[in-house]
Amino acid sequence: MKRYSIFALLLGILFVIFGTVFALQGDGVIGGSSMSNNPFWIYAGAATAVIGLAIAGLGAWLGSRRTPGAAPKA
Repeated sequence: MKRYSIFALLLGILFVIFGTVFALQGDGVIGGSSMSNNPFWIYAGAATAVIGLAIAGLGAWLGSRRTPGAAPKA
C-alpha cells in the first residue's frame, strides 16, 4: 500500500471514531460534557462518521489499485 492510502485509511478511521463519540455524547449515552444531551452533536457526529467512512473507503480503494502496466504479483 502506498503511504497516502494508509494515511487516508487511518484518517477515515479516526473520523469514524470521533464522529461516533460525538453522536453518543449528543444522545446522552456518554455524559459529563457540554455536548451531552444536545441534539446538534447527534447529527454532527453522524455526519463526521459518514465522512470518515468515505475517506477510509477511498484509502482502501487507492491501496488496492494496481499501477497501470504493472505485471501482477505472483
